[in-house]
Amino acid sequence: MDNVDNLIEVLKSEKKLYKELGELLALEINLLVNWKVDDIISINKKKENIFYKEKILEEARIGFVKKLTGDQDHIKYTYENIASFISGEEKKKYFRELCNDILNIVRKIEDNNSKIKILYKNNIKIIDEFFNKVVKGRTKTYSANKKIDANSISIIRKSV
Repeated sequence: MDNVDNLIEVLKSEKKLYKELGELLALEINLLVNWKVDDIISINKKKENIFYKEKILEEARIGFVKKLTGDQDHIKYTYENIASFISGEEKKKYFRELCNDILNIVRKIEDNNSKIKILYKNNIKIIDEFFNKVVKGRTKTYSANKKIDANSISIIRKSV
């Protein structure tokens, strides 16, 4: 297998991994909306595993790009630049399609990440507002003589 084939195999693995991450993020959005905390924790563990695998694949991809281009400065190479090093129109076309698929998946991941950030921010705001009400409702539970103040025992009672 040459460097191009190795690079394509790495990209196929990355595509598969990004699809899996995209599916997890879509599920996480649903879980955040429905406040399924245990399932969210489980998804976060799965995401950590994906990030670990992605790091390994990234290192492999960088290595194959360096070998293919003969240049240690891999950062200056875009997918289109790399395609110019690939001989054979069929392989070059497949490489470009694979890269475009990855870019589309990454765009969806970015979109879902933005949605998740908004959901977390809103959920934290809801929780914060709830606890602020609880604290305000319970600040005078005890009177000066250390006896329970019947007027402040319950938030519900205060609001009724």
